[in-house]
Amino acid sequence: MENLTRLNLDEYKPLRDVVFENLREAIVEGRLKPGQRLMEVQLAEQLGVSFQAVSRWENSVTFPDITMLPIIANMFDVTTDYLLDMDSYKKDDDLKKIVEQNDILANQGKIKEQEKLLLEALKKYPNNWDLKSRILGIYHIQTVNGEETDEYYQQKAIELGNHILDKCNIDKYRYSAIETLCFVYNWTNQTDKAIQIVEKLPNSFITSDFLMLDLVKGSERNIKCAEYITTLIELFHFAIYSMRLSVEDTIAARKKEIEILNVIFDNDDLYWYNTLVSDACEEIARMYARINNKEEMIKTLEDRINGLRNN
Repeated sequence: MENLTRLNLDEYKPLRDVVFENLREAIVEGRLKPGQRLMEVQLAEQLGVSFQAVSRWENSVTFPDITMLPIIANMFDVTTDYLLDMDSYKKDDDLKKIVEQNDILANQGKIKEQEKLLLEALKKYPNNWDLKSRILGIYHIQTVNGEETDEYYQQKAIELGNHILDKCNIDKYRYSAIETLCFVYNWTNQTDKAIQIVEKLPNSFITSDFLMLDLVKGSERNIKCAEYITTLIELFHFAIYSMRLSVEDTIAARKKEIEILNVIFDNDDLYWYNTLVSDACEEIARMYARINNKEEMIKTLEDRINGLRNN
């Protein structure tokens, strides 16, 4: 016995809780093949219990007897491992690998490959909100940068964004959907709809990201600070487009933005860094062209091209 590894039982759920949670999800959410969804009465009849008992399972009042596990698994055409949540460990590992591969593609600017990867993953995990949110992010970008018609991705973004708002109760995915819908509606001159979407957001400067800065310590705090500053820079980046600044002020603002980006981004963040810096340099060049300063316009573009080559 002394050679056995001690288990921390606090890290494990009771078996009946695991079985109950999986059964409840199957009943309530209907994550079954077509024709397999059963009403409370039908389920109760096949299990030999009252329909009130099934209702109590659904509402966390009581739990099914563990001896019913093989019968329940057979009824829903799943394994007992599935009911015991054993497959979730494999699923989590698989999703982690998918996200890592997606991040690599993002850093390489391979947005089409990202879209293909995530859509294939969604077929395997159709109820995963993180995958849906990442796909929505692809549609957001492709709305203005796509090789296909903008209208295709605009419609895709609107459909998926509204689906997330209607069905998802996880705030971070809902807020991301609101951001995309606001942008797409505004981009397509549907300002009234954009305003309705924006009104769903809390009107406060205090956010979880801001409050978290004082709660974490050491290197983690530095990471959180960098993430928060990045968010502020993104807001600054897009706000400049709406500020109607003079040519000189626009150039000054974009140059200051690039200085800050050079400080907060490291070599692992090349995709988003290059996106923001390239946009800023492009606008600086346009401003120089507007005042007929061809020398500075060419220098700005050449410096940016050289910077991309060095990265």
